[in-house]
Amino acid sequence: MITVRVYARHSSDCPKVNDRNWKRCRCPKWFAISGAHGFPRRQSAGTRSWERAEGKARLIERSEDLPSNSLTVVGAVERFLTDKHNQGLAAGSRYNYELLLQKRLLPWLEERGIDDLNQIELAHLEDFRASLDVQASSKAVKQKYLKAFFAYCHKHGWLGSNLADGLSQVKVRQRQTDYFRPEEFAAIRKAAEGIDQQLATFVDCLRWAGLRIGDAIQLERSRLDEHGRLRLYAMKTGDVVVVPIRPEVAEAMRAIPSSRYFFWNGVSYRRAVNQWQYKLHQAFDIAAIGKRCHAHMFRDTFAVELLLAGLPIDHVSRMLGHKSVKTTEQFYSPWVRARQDQLEAAVVASWK
Repeated sequence: MITVRVYARHSSDCPKVNDRNWKRCRCPKWFAISGAHGFPRRQSAGTRSWERAEGKARLIERSEDLPSNSLTVVGAVERFLTDKHNQGLAAGSRYNYELLLQKRLLPWLEERGIDDLNQIELAHLEDFRASLDVQASSKAVKQKYLKAFFAYCHKHGWLGSNLADGLSQVKVRQRQTDYFRPEEFAAIRKAAEGIDQQLATFVDCLRWAGLRIGDAIQLERSRLDEHGRLRLYAMKTGDVVVVPIRPEVAEAMRAIPSSRYFFWNGVSYRRAVNQWQYKLHQAFDIAAIGKRCHAHMFRDTFAVELLLAGLPIDHVSRMLGHKSVKTTEQFYSPWVRARQDQLEAAVVASWK
């Protein structure tokens, strides 16, 4: 038996910031869940309405009393996310599951009056996929998350089959990986420094260490040694990667006043991601380099510049923490060819 208590997570300017039981503000509502299945834990209710949060809380509690072959969608999502938490999944990966299931799928089903797993049909999942206004590559990833969730439900006997297996494959046309040329990175770096020094250091960390934004946010101070090397924990593979970074970047990172993490207070991972993404887009807008920019392009810049400098692709793959060199080739093979063109040009030039 589990108990779900609703409370408000107030913003700093809310007049009732010290009263977590105040029901009438529009601050986000959260659950404090205790009992079975690896609890206690805290989880967003996915709503700013106290009444709606209370309704969801009661559904989660009642789901414990249902037969093993029947479960509410809210209860199934809760158990699935709890299982992911108990697996030790990285905060970034858990956030992606929560974003799709709690923020998108549950409200979509609620609007259609669907609260039991056995009410869901393949047509519902097709319509839900169509409602996702994202690029094909992102839609393919979200479909993979859906399949993982419904596979979990099928394994527990709540569904007769994995409904998501019936979804047709999302066709993704792979674009050539883009990166920041030296003059483009310099413009972005200057814009970031104009916003604040910590953002400039964050940009340097992404560029010179080749980190994903989620890994950078969770980067602990203990991973930077006295020689200016970062001992990284690659979020997707779990492999340990050691990357030397520029001395001035290491010095700037050490100067950041923080305790455990360089770029995170350790409280809300999703809020940290949103805040850093917002700041980066401010820098991109100010720099105005004339193309679409995103945080992952710093990692791409790290990889491409290493390849153009002559580093073997298997070494670059290791530095990126990829499971296989084939993954590296998939995204960066054009730059391996560019490096070969440079070498050939150098040979031809030597003839003269």
